[in-house]
Amino acid sequence: MPTLRFTAHFPIQKRKSSFAPAVQASEYYHVTSGPLHVAVDIPADESYAVAQAEANVSADLHAWLVSRTVSVNSYPPELAGMLASLDGGARRVVEAIKYFLIRPDILDNAIGMAANFTWTEGDGEEKFVPIPPETWTSAMVTFSSGGSAAMQDGLDKGYRPLIGMRHLFRAMQEAEPRFRWIDITIALELAIKEALIRKHPEIELLVLEMPSPPLTKLYDKIMKHYLGEKSPYLAAIKTGMETRNKLLHRPDGVLITGSQTADYLRDAHRAINHVFKLLYPEWSVAQGMESAFYTNAGAVA
Repeated sequence: MPTLRFTAHFPIQKRKSSFAPAVQASEYYHVTSGPLHVAVDIPADESYAVAQAEANVSADLHAWLVSRTVSVNSYPPELAGMLASLDGGARRVVEAIKYFLIRPDILDNAIGMAANFTWTEGDGEEKFVPIPPETWTSAMVTFSSGGSAAMQDGLDKGYRPLIGMRHLFRAMQEAEPRFRWIDITIALELAIKEALIRKHPEIELLVLEMPSPPLTKLYDKIMKHYLGEKSPYLAAIKTGMETRNKLLHRPDGVLITGSQTADYLRDAHRAINHVFKLLYPEWSVAQGMESAFYTNAGAVA
């Protein structure tokens, strides 16, 4: 099995502040990430975390690397795992600097996607691994002729977005998977509760004052009883709720990838839009919303 050295540069995500760089020269750290021993260099300007590791790779991956010199849509699992280990090592070091050296200028999503990714065999020439493009996909509500009239009809009737949609759209703007996941789950809970109250104002006190049932019950029996249908997205809602509980109640947390969060965001968006469709069955805009979704995730999780 060939032994290759992999190097990746991850931009350190910072907001503008008066903080001076924490170091005056490059600092080197060593951490274990996944199966790899990763060396991380933090240069003086703190622009990038440069992660490097050696690994034995399969003959198939070696051949893939040699043949890929232009562009790719995705990585083989073995290579994606290498990059994930480098990402994990760099992230661990930058987060240590953030929290232990008290650097609130470093954002919650401490590092961005790899800006470049290289491999070297022995003392040979450093070669670039093509980086898949970041994937942004969306399917927004579209209108036939008279669409503005449909919107005006909703405005005239006082139809308003659900408060939960605000949290959902905040999750769309969030880059850190942990906080994104929590906001998505908050959005799901607020959306179904507000929809129930709008449809049946007489149960407002019960919804607001009684202990809240789990999301799986809210989107199943309770939703079917009061809105006419249970959610077709119960499996995703159940997984999302369980993961959110682990994030909030386990100190060691749980590892979530960008692609997992993007899938959860898509399903939650559809689930909330489905609720909205049941809430306003006579409004053409609401009827077109369930097929709309928004998600964004890097091609490499």
